[in-house]
Amino acid sequence: LRLQTIEYNSLGGDEPYSIYLMQMAPGDIVEAQFSDNNPPLYELILHYWISVFGTDEWAVRLPSVLFSSGTLLILFLLAWRHSSLTVASTVGLLFILSNYQQEYAQHARAYALLGMNSTASMFFFAELLRALRIHPVDRSTWRIPRKWRFATGGLLLSNLLLLYTHYMGLLLVVAQLLVIFSSIRRIRMAWK
Repeated sequence: LRLQTIEYNSLGGDEPYSIYLMQMAPGDIVEAQFSDNNPPLYELILHYWISVFGTDEWAVRLPSVLFSSGTLLILFLLAWRHSSLTVASTVGLLFILSNYQQEYAQHARAYALLGMNSTASMFFFAELLRALRIHPVDRSTWRIPRKWRFATGGLLLSNLLLLYTHYMGLLLVVAQLLVIFSSIRRIRMAWK
């Protein structure tokens, strides 16, 4: 579905600017983006992508399609892990049929990558909260459970990628910190 009309609209909006940036040297991309409005992760990914696949419309839009598909997979796993297969299937179907998601999956901009990193961040955040409730620290050895390490590592990596994708990702990180700070009492009770 995401590939169906990928070349229907010609490049427009900010897409030509993204393609212009992608063709620069990596150091120049970083310098241009940090003085601009977004961090450079998406343009750096596409810089190496176009060196293999070229700068045709479908070629520069294909990473966004892949990021959107990755978002679907992570969203499905998040809903399945924390609810049911029925809910996960419904959420996946709604995501697939969303015109908004279809549009941004076919733009050579960072929005699909932002969506994938945001969804991954929330997946690992939910896993961390679940691990904190279910697997408390063994006070005799003070060993951190494996589930905590997996969730914390995934959360840190996805949040780092999120912050290097778009500055709006900072709002999600702040929201997660607020949830953790507001849940300190409940986390302490789980440890006891």
